[in-house]
Amino acid sequence: MKIKEFEFQNTEMYHQMMDYVSNVYKITKKFPQSEIYGLTNQIRRASVSVALNFAEGWGRYNKKEKAQFYKISRASILECVAAIDIALRQNYIEKTNYQKMLDESNEISKKLNALIKRMGDKE
Repeated sequence: MKIKEFEFQNTEMYHQMMDYVSNVYKITKKFPQSEIYGLTNQIRRASVSVALNFAEGWGRYNKKEKAQFYKISRASILECVAAIDIALRQNYIEKTNYQKMLDESNEISKKLNALIKRMGDKE
């Protein structure tokens, strides 16, 4: 029996977001236990928000509503960037992982910006 997928699940962007979330979880496993309810939780929730808001936006029929969810997804990427900046300053993350996360964040952000523009939103 073949599992049916939703259309958004077949997009490159969604797969990239899923990889991003997985990378965040992998990196934060190495954070100190004292951060489990602090930075670890915050960056994980923000990364999950990227994918969840993308999916919810995909399901909206109105372009303005779609754009709003894509904006929330983009804002969550920026939240992740701030969190990895903090992690780097606290020596919770290696510079190579930091740069990798920045590069992934930038790529996803650019794609979300393009989607928002296609929705006719000029912000």
